[in-house]
Amino acid sequence: TNTQESSASGNNAPTLLVNNPSKWQSWWVRVRLSVVMIVGFGVIIWIGHWGLIGLLLGLQIFGYRELYNIRSISLFGQTDKQKAKLPYSSPWLDILFFFTFQYFF
Repeated sequence: TNTQESSASGNNAPTLLVNNPSKWQSWWVRVRLSVVMIVGFGVIIWIGHWGLIGLLLGLQIFGYRELYNIRSISLFGQTDKQKAKLPYSSPWLDILFFFTFQYFF
């Protein structure tokens, strides 16, 4: 058949990775990300207990903000600029939602 002839003639033959420049680009990306992960782990160990607590609190605050934005957009179809007009949106209720989020997550 035609597919067997074309693969036998070398048209559909796979290229070798020895001379493929994207292989070396991929290798450099892997090396860089490996170094970043190792250094990141070292930084997490270096910052200690209080730094780790602060890092986790910051991540939880950003997670709460994202959930709050999703809630305001999905329930009311409003963006951040129109947040003052949201029903059931007071600073104390937002604090209550935040600590509820902290407790369960």
